[in-house]
Amino acid sequence: MNAPEKGQRIIFQCDSTVLNESPALSALSPMFTNIMVIDSSSPESIRSAAKKAMLEIYDEYFKKNELTEIKIYIILLSMFAAVHEGMTTEKRDKLGCTNGKLDEYGERFGAVKKYIEKNYMYDISLDKLASIAGYSKYHFSRIFKQYTGSSHIEYVNKARINVAQKLLLDPDISITEVAMNSGFTSITSFNRVFKEVKHCTPSEFKKFYKSSE
Repeated sequence: MNAPEKGQRIIFQCDSTVLNESPALSALSPMFTNIMVIDSSSPESIRSAAKKAMLEIYDEYFKKNELTEIKIYIILLSMFAAVHEGMTTEKRDKLGCTNGKLDEYGERFGAVKKYIEKNYMYDISLDKLASIAGYSKYHFSRIFKQYTGSSHIEYVNKARINVAQKLLLDPDISITEVAMNSGFTSITSFNRVFKEVKHCTPSEFKKFYKSSE
């Protein structure tokens, strides 16, 4: 493994619940399904928007006046919108399609994502997802991975892990119960997938948040 480049890094974390609760902001929520790394290989539009926003937030944070939180929130939304537009352009170029076709993919895969979010606790087959999108299994698998960056199995597992990490914060729910309530059929598969996605075990995650309180 190559050593990381020297320099400053900004790590931004937030609760994306507010994006899911507001219909006007729901288009931005897919940005938070995984860790996003913006570096020298990212498109210039995304890099410049993120850097500008982070520096503005840094300056605004230390002013600590009555409008600080509002201004930071506005800056964040502007940054999310700019990054989303950059990602959309990159996605269109990667797929080699027109804006109209990209909109079609967005609508069809949007329906697929909503189905996954509502049915993560059940077995979700490739046949079912392809049927919702209106594509053949082969075409769906290929385009969905290009569009989302994940296979349908990886996407379903990420949705389940997003639910699981919220349940893990409840001290009255055991890890086994969390696994079952998140759509996993065994504690073994839950532990394996959780570590793949979050880079720690469910028990480590639970312990970390308990100690941080």
